[in-house]
Amino acid sequence: MNHTRTAAALTTLLLLTACSSQPTYDESVQACAKAIKARPAGDKTKPKPCEPLKDDDYTLIVTSKAIDDLGWTDENGDFDENKMIQSTPSP
Repeated sequence: MNHTRTAAALTTLLLLTACSSQPTYDESVQACAKAIKARPAGDKTKPKPCEPLKDDDYTLIVTSKAIDDLGWTDENGDFDENKMIQSTPSP
């Protein structure tokens, strides 16, 4: 009986250790954002660190990078509508 409890405890510990070695969703988001920023201009392939992300979250990261590249963000990295309007050519 004692061996059974020890084996169960070890199995649980191994499962918890294996699960905890996987990145959290937030860590995956951060890794994806870094990979998007590091990829070459014009590269549209989905980087491997972005694979665990939900489609909406991946799209948000890509869109955020595009808005930043267009110069439409302020010093805090937030979207600045005035910068967008100023950069848009008049008709």
